[in-house]
Amino acid sequence: MPCRFCTTNDTEALIEELAAKMWASCETVDEWTDWTREWEKAGPYWQGMFRNYARVFLNAAQRDHQHDG
Repeated sequence: MPCRFCTTNDTEALIEELAAKMWASCETVDEWTDWTREWEKAGPYWQGMFRNYARVFLNAAQRDHQHDG
């Protein structure tokens, strides 16, 4: 199966999906943190930060994969 990171036709949709999954992995039951919210309620600041993290991750993964082949 081809690498989804390398073969995506919609990079922004993949970044959005990665960001949402990264956000979900940070969820906690502590009611005093921002991570108690769903991705849709994370707000523009956190969504922007996690999209940037996802973009950096995707770029790094694509670079690493190019060097493997």
